[in-house]
Amino acid sequence: MNTQYPRLPAALIFNPASGAADDGDNFDARLHEALGGVQIEATGFQAKDDGELASATARARDLGVQLVIVCGGDGTIETVANGLVNSGLTLGILPAGTRNNLAASLNIPTDLSAAAELLRSGTPRPIDAVLAACGGHERWFFELFTAGLLTDVFNDAEALQKCNWGALGDLVAKFVGASPSTLHLALADDEGEHLAIETEAHAVLAMNTPYLGANFRMADDIQYDDGCLDVFLYAGLNKLDLLAQGLAVATDGSPDPRIRRLRARRLTLRADPPVPLLVDGVNLGEGPATLQVHRAALKVIAGQAPQAQQQDLKQ
Repeated sequence: MNTQYPRLPAALIFNPASGAADDGDNFDARLHEALGGVQIEATGFQAKDDGELASATARARDLGVQLVIVCGGDGTIETVANGLVNSGLTLGILPAGTRNNLAASLNIPTDLSAAAELLRSGTPRPIDAVLAACGGHERWFFELFTAGLLTDVFNDAEALQKCNWGALGDLVAKFVGASPSTLHLALADDEGEHLAIETEAHAVLAMNTPYLGANFRMADDIQYDDGCLDVFLYAGLNKLDLLAQGLAVATDGSPDPRIRRLRARRLTLRADPPVPLLVDGVNLGEGPATLQVHRAALKVIAGQAPQAQQQDLKQ
């Protein structure tokens, strides 16, 4: 036990169905050992689906603690974070999923003991939250918005990474048979400048963090606290290029340099014909959709970027 820290009360929301929790009781024991080792006294809630996670988050807020820890994968973390936006409470993350993209973007170690240590040694940082509105529904997201053909890649990513040949065949068929939609985009930046775009395209990404796949960084300089989304427009690529890009996302390859990049604090999108929309992997409908960045809306304990990455961002 690390006695350098005073005892810290916290709430702990744990998804026992997360990828890293497959060893059951052993993982539960390691989780409590890791928290006890840094003097965190956690009141625990187990939750699996979105309804249970939302209920657990509300109960955690009622405890009167300042730190809410979530242990699970990206979906679990982002559902809990939805209930903490603008609350003033601090979110702590113990990654326990299959991919852990958000933890990677926040430089949080996947080792359980190291992540628990960061909860005590790290500093809460404000990060941006993005409110997505579509068809009368609203949801906060923290990583990315996906429109069009690439939604199929995200829906099938786990099967593709496991070399599921059926899923690969389905993806190839979708890309070969795909037709572009006419996209109508309106973007507003931090300085109030507006840009309207009408173009044929197969997909749009709007990103608050750099990772698409576990090792696929769309761009190294995407930042979660700069008040803007980085928008990537997949227009002017042939079907072979699109298929290569889809496989790159699913298998942690590299982005195509011809993809157009824009920045926006507010983005509205309408597609003709309509296209599927996802925010952090959750189905949003088919649009039209509006995305609005809310700067510093969530406090998270994040790690320090590697030195090489810090130098790249300064250049």
